[in-house]
Amino acid sequence: MIASKGAVIQILADKKSQSIPRLGFFTVTYVLSDWKERDPADIMHQAGLTVKIAKGLDLVGGYHYTAVTGFRPSTSLKYSFHRKNWLWVLSPRIDLTNETNYEVFTNLQYAPPIGNHWKFLTKLQGLYVLSVKENIHQRSYALARIGLRYKEFAFGPGLNFDYFGPVKNRIFNAGVFLSAELF
Repeated sequence: MIASKGAVIQILADKKSQSIPRLGFFTVTYVLSDWKERDPADIMHQAGLTVKIAKGLDLVGGYHYTAVTGFRPSTSLKYSFHRKNWLWVLSPRIDLTNETNYEVFTNLQYAPPIGNHWKFLTKLQGLYVLSVKENIHQRSYALARIGLRYKEFAFGPGLNFDYFGPVKNRIFNAGVFLSAELF
């Protein structure tokens, strides 16, 4: 998303193995930049191997990275619901370290068809990270997108609300987004 305060880049991947469909890979990367700064304002990245527990429910084991916490081993559950025009992902995650953070990630999309190869897209995504030891807010965001999807491409206006630290310093971004589904 190209926005008022900076650019936002997000990559989400959730892919099952072709030869062993119970196993897969899940990753979320989020980079927030500020037009006035050379370095990114925030980078979060998590990746892990997934094991199917039940339909729509996976156990994830991997790592989580931020510039503040560094690399940490982590585990999560990932619930995915996909039905016709709806997609919902809910993934609570916990760090496996003494300085544990607890996180909840969710992504809700509704994309009804409006013509041949065209869909109307609405998306809400949220994240909340809590320091377990200190019982304080670490990081959170809320993203909203509304637009059009043509085949695997989507575009339209977007809003981001990013919050940092216990006092929840806020960065508000409004702009336009472009996304593509690669697989």
